[in-house]
Amino acid sequence: MEHFMNCAVHGDRVEEIGPGLCALCYHHRQEQERLKGLNEKLSQAKIKALIPKRFSNAIFDNYKPNNDKSQAFLDFGKEYDFHSNILMLGTTGTGKTHLACALIDKGIRKHLGCIYIKFYQLADIKIKK
Repeated sequence: MEHFMNCAVHGDRVEEIGPGLCALCYHHRQEQERLKGLNEKLSQAKIKALIPKRFSNAIFDNYKPNNDKSQAFLDFGKEYDFHSNILMLGTTGTGKTHLACALIDKGIRKHLGCIYIKFYQLADIKIKK
């Protein structure tokens, strides 16, 4: 038998799933906890991927291209399907780090192993057999 209650947030005649517990409030709280857990996993994955702290929130939606080339790479990054490697070259201040970190964010969300490294660090990579 269903029980209804008056919820301060959701109004009159809301399903009550426990003493004074609005079903909608309960489900909202559950969803918030789920999203909090996902965001924590994403943050940890970004730390493991060595994303610079300053760029931990870098995504394509908050990148502001300053010329046609940076707009072209933004468009490319949004469509990129991770079937080939990318090497970004450019002068200081062109947005390479932001775009690289946005690509890593995209890869992590697809459950891919990603890591941020600078070009000069390639010589230091040791392949384990």
